[in-house]
Amino acid sequence: MSSCLSSVLAALGASAGDAEAEAGTVSAALHRRLLAGWAAARSEKEEARSLAEEVRALEREVAAAAAARDEAVVRKREAEARAEAAAAELRGAAEGHEARMEKLRRAVDAQEEKDARIRELEERIQALNNATSKWRFF
Repeated sequence: MSSCLSSVLAALGASAGDAEAEAGTVSAALHRRLLAGWAAARSEKEEARSLAEEVRALEREVAAAAAARDEAVVRKREAEARAEAAAAELRGAAEGHEARMEKLRRAVDAQEEKDARIRELEERIQALNNATSKWRFF
């Protein structure tokens, strides 16, 4: 390339040394641009790898969060089922308690009726005893 460039410059009136110096300067500039392009491409490739790894890490975190959310939903449903079962058991116990209370109320009422009847009979017996004891003295 330098021979071509030198012949062109010679035709234009420049010296061959100047042509070679310019060719070296142009070549060095092109070489620097090529190295800078490679460095930029390598940097972009590393950046792309880094971003891809970040994306994979975020995807793993999202998957873990989704699994944790699903587990939490399952635990919530289980807790709700246990709470419903406990509420049903409590309602059953309350109904049983009410039935026992009603049975006891009826038993108390019956006992009060019996006690009233016994008092009534005791009063009649005492009245009879008093009446007969008055006649004994005559």
